[in-house]
Amino acid sequence: MTETSRASYSSFRDALLKNLEQDNIDLYNCVEIPKGLDRLAQFRKIQDILDGFRSNEGKQSRYYLIEVKEPVNDVILQKTVPSTVDLSTIDRDLYHGDGKLNHKLVLQSAELLVQASDFKNAEILYRVLRTAHAFTEFAQIGIARCRAGLNDIEAAMNNYEEALLYQPNSELSLEYAKFLYQNSRYQHAAESLKKYLLKKELAQKLRISMLDLCALCWEKSARPNEALLCYQDLLVLDPKHSRALLKIGLSFLKSKNLEEAERWLRECLENDPQNLDALNGLGQCYLTENKLEDAFDFFQQSLKIEVTQSSVLPLFIKCAIQTRRYNEAIELTEKFIENGPYPLGILYCLAGLYFHTEQYNPAESTCLNILNADPNHKEAIALLGRIKTKHQVLA
Repeated sequence: MTETSRASYSSFRDALLKNLEQDNIDLYNCVEIPKGLDRLAQFRKIQDILDGFRSNEGKQSRYYLIEVKEPVNDVILQKTVPSTVDLSTIDRDLYHGDGKLNHKLVLQSAELLVQASDFKNAEILYRVLRTAHAFTEFAQIGIARCRAGLNDIEAAMNNYEEALLYQPNSELSLEYAKFLYQNSRYQHAAESLKKYLLKKELAQKLRISMLDLCALCWEKSARPNEALLCYQDLLVLDPKHSRALLKIGLSFLKSKNLEEAERWLRECLENDPQNLDALNGLGQCYLTENKLEDAFDFFQQSLKIEVTQSSVLPLFIKCAIQTRRYNEAIELTEKFIENGPYPLGILYCLAGLYFHTEQYNPAESTCLNILNADPNHKEAIALLGRIKTKHQVLA
């Protein structure tokens, strides 16, 4: 049983116990049937549980078999019945007095089944509605969501596109784009959003969400210029949008326009002081300009937030050696190694830092650790020779 399942079981048992106590009923036993058992094993488990119950059976005992499902977290399936359909007062009979099917009740039942992750039966009800030409728009959307919930990607795509053809809807197009993004159809998602972004009547909040997702999709599609245009449009609507500021700054860094890169990345940090990419980007700007103290400071800030950045630590150590800030570098490098795993190159850097601070014993033991892993490590062999020379001089 995983930690998550333990927590779910415990919270379920506690909630059940609390409700039963209100009616002066004791919860004598509650047993979870482990997931992953085949059908025969499930029957045997249930039989064992029943045998255990009967051995303690009292005249007032009652038994219940309960199925509990985990909630669906997928953003696509968080939708409920659209607010344009009033389901507050529904006739609870499946058929009206005139013998016609109660379409509102069918729609509500379908939505409840979706929330319970019973997509197969929900889809059946949605198809009944579509065949009856009742709530057709919502039925078509519902079928798409059910296909998405069943991981039938191609069918879900077709049904989403049919729903959008039947009733063009900007919010639904964003939902569809999120579904495409989650299933790695990045270019398709970006092109779908691009069409809706041309509409002038889009609400600002919705336009921001669309631009944000569209930029990500263009990035994933290896189309950086299109992504950059989306980020620029985003900043017109939201001047403090951290990712937009970051991406524009990094684009200037890539094109070696360091002055503009610094300006945009600093602006990003004003809104998001712990943004690792912005900190590292500024470190690279100053390293390129040979402003080593500044580069060291930004790399250090980044590593203090997240020390396991294996691509940043060598740049930090390079700055540390050239600025002679060895002890600060030793502290973070030791923390990096404690978090392991680590490349031998980082271990060699640590040995060099020890050597520069005249800590020859730790430097020697670190070199020996490297040679245990790679007996032919030329740099470690050379450094070990220098350490032995220092020992001889000091002796």
